[in-house]
Amino acid sequence: MKKVKLSRQEYIAQGICPRCRKYPLLEHQKLCEACLKYQRENAQKHTARKRSEWLAQGICPSCRHNLLANGKTRCEDCLRSEADRMKEKRQQLPDTICKTCGVRPAVGDTISCEQCKEARSIRWHKWAAQFSDDFCTRCRKPKEDKQFAQCEACREETKEKSKTRRRQLLEDNLRTRCENPIEDESPSTHLCTSCWEIEFIRRRKNHSNTRFGGQLEAIIKRDKGCVICGQPYGNTKNSAVCHHIDGDVSNNTHLNLVLLCRKCHAVAEGFKALNQDQRQVMIAFLQKHYPY
Repeated sequence: MKKVKLSRQEYIAQGICPRCRKYPLLEHQKLCEACLKYQRENAQKHTARKRSEWLAQGICPSCRHNLLANGKTRCEDCLRSEADRMKEKRQQLPDTICKTCGVRPAVGDTISCEQCKEARSIRWHKWAAQFSDDFCTRCRKPKEDKQFAQCEACREETKEKSKTRRRQLLEDNLRTRCENPIEDESPSTHLCTSCWEIEFIRRRKNHSNTRFGGQLEAIIKRDKGCVICGQPYGNTKNSAVCHHIDGDVSNNTHLNLVLLCRKCHAVAEGFKALNQDQRQVMIAFLQKHYPY
C-alpha cells in the first residue's frame, strides 16, 4: 500500500515537526527543539560568514551599503542611529537600573552594573590592542603623534576639564583627590595627610633603583637621611633623594652618591651654590665613612 505524504501544514496541525517528522513541536513554534537549534546555529554561521565578507570589503554589515567608519565595524549612520536608540532607552529606565543592559542594578553612583563595566573594559582593550597606534583611544579618530594614546585635541580637553575640576574644588575649600574639606595641615593644598602618604609611597615604589646602578638601597641604609641638614629619609614633607656629587649621572659608585633632602638637592643641582659650610659637612661625612 502506497504511503500517503503529508504536507507541511498537515504535520503542524498534528503537532509534529515538519522538518524531521519525528518529534513534537515546541510551544508557539513550528519546529521541534532539535531542528530549531540546528536552524539557529546554521543562521548564526551564515551571518558570521557574511559579516566577515562585508567587513573585508569595507562595507557596513548592518546597512550593507555604506562604508565603515575609521577604526570601527559599522558606518557613521548606523552608529548614530544606535546611539539615538540607546539614548531613548536610557531615558526611560530609572536611575537604579543599569543603562546598558537595562536589567541588573547599577553600582554606586554609576549608570552601569559590574558585568557591563567588565564587558566594556574587555571591548575597549581589544580595540586598543588593534587600533591604538593609529587612532585616539578617546574619540577614536586618526591621530598624528603615535607617542600618546590620545590625539592633541582630546589631551587638551582632558587637561582643561581636570584644571576646571581642581579649581572648582579649591574654590569650595575641598581637596582635589579625596574631596574632603581643607582643615588639617598637610604638605600639599591638593592632598590631605593620608592621600599625601599614599602618593609618597607610590612615588617611592616607582623610584627606579636601576637609575643609580642598583646602589639606592645601600645609600639609603648608609646615610639614613640628608647628609647636610640631617633630614631623615621618608619624611613626607621633604623626602630625601640621591645626588651625584660630580654631576656625572653615569658615575654610580658609593663615593659619588649621597642622600640629600629636596631643598639641599636643589641647592646642589645649581639653583644656588653650596656654601663653604655645606661643602665641609659633605666632605667630612665622606671622609668619616671612606677615609681612604
